[in-house]
Amino acid sequence: MAGSPRSKILLIVGGFIAGIAVTVFLMREPTGTLTAAALQTARDHWRNAGVKNYDMTYRMHGNMYEIRVRGGIVADVRVNNLAPNSADWKAYSVDGLFDVLALDLETFRSPANQADGPTAIMRVRFHPQLGYIEHYVRSGSTATDATIETLSFSLCDESKNSS
Repeated sequence: MAGSPRSKILLIVGGFIAGIAVTVFLMREPTGTLTAAALQTARDHWRNAGVKNYDMTYRMHGNMYEIRVRGGIVADVRVNNLAPNSADWKAYSVDGLFDVLALDLETFRSPANQADGPTAIMRVRFHPQLGYIEHYVRSGSTATDATIETLSFSLCDESKNSS
């Protein structure tokens, strides 16, 4: 029965459906490999945009972060609706998230970690104009999986600073 026309048709149809599923998955989540050059380009976009006032909500490592930045300084942070214990609120900002990715590059692309081949796959999508991280995934056999997903980002005009 393995060589019958019916099993061949089922195999072709199954392959076609699997191909469509892979294509939909890849198109749903268009990301590129995180490289030092891509990260620097994103940092440059962010710096050149000169964004000083923004609200951002993102999910990282299963936690929800809500950030309010005014005048380039983090004015408020909530992690799962609570104020964090950390005194360095800059770490929660867009610049802080860039530092997280830079650390991942340093840690998982270092020569010491490359001896047995790449230890992590790092995929990222940056906002095309502003450069902030829209989506980041790190996975691999020896790396703890990690994700950063921006859920909302809004520019705020400076008149809101007085409130």
